[in-house]
Amino acid sequence: SNWQRIVERFKKPSRGAVLIGVVGKYVHLRDSYKSLHEALVHGGLHNDVRVDLDAIEGLSDAARARLAALCRHRLDADGRLMVSSQAERNQARNLADALERIRGLVAAALREPRSRRASRPTTAARERRLTSKKPPTAEAIAKLHPDLILDIGDVEPDYATLADKIQRETGIPYLLFDGRLAPTPEILRKVAALWARPRQVTGRRTTRKQS
Repeated sequence: SNWQRIVERFKKPSRGAVLIGVVGKYVHLRDSYKSLHEALVHGGLHNDVRVDLDAIEGLSDAARARLAALCRHRLDADGRLMVSSQAERNQARNLADALERIRGLVAAALREPRSRRASRPTTAARERRLTSKKPPTAEAIAKLHPDLILDIGDVEPDYATLADKIQRETGIPYLLFDGRLAPTPEILRKVAALWARPRQVTGRRTTRKQS
């Protein structure tokens, strides 16, 4: 009967088998492509050939975006990827070369970029950042027109010399205080006393160094 012939054709197709790869995002879930699977099986049954399906996981959205960025200069107006090769005189070799280029693009798109983790600066890097800063020039300070320069930081001889130089060139009183933690209370008391007699401060022209 017709039914028996269909069963026999399904078990032992005379034309062998054909392998079809199905590409999709959820091919590992068989029911997601159930209608396609049944249509291909019935089509093979009609043509006396067994249809074997191979699930091929498609690209993720992120990988698709990376692939689109890599191929942005190879896409035509309809968004189709155009890859050509003229490396050989043989057409078959050129085709193989073009396919290899496509595989390389897909492999590059599948590689997820490493996420950069913010690292803490080393002690040496922090010291370089602090010591590499250029000291202010007399011209830059003069443009601000301050009545008093209050510098709390390093009181080494080089800094003291710089303070004297800026005060001499600008005529603005330059007070240099030790920026270490221990003398901080005494520095604050002296600064508060200075604010209480501003006329006396602005009238002075000598550099005051406190340690």
